[in-house]
Amino acid sequence: MVPSIWLRWLSQGTVFSLLVDETGKEYDVTVSKIGARVDPVSQTVKITGEVDTAGEFILPGMSGYASFSVPAQ
Repeated sequence: MVPSIWLRWLSQGTVFSLLVDETGKEYDVTVSKIGARVDPVSQTVKITGEVDTAGEFILPGMSGYASFSVPAQ
């Protein structure tokens, strides 16, 4: 989930970093899908990303932190 205001600059193909707690490693991830609905209460939109490194040991449900390079407004 990301703030809906990010739709000004976020698009499919945007690359961001993901630090996974369980592996202790940082991975490059590419936005592959942007949700079609903005949550009216939280003003967020769901995004989906694909890990760029094939064969890495990342499982659904693992936790971590995503870091985006937000352009200057």
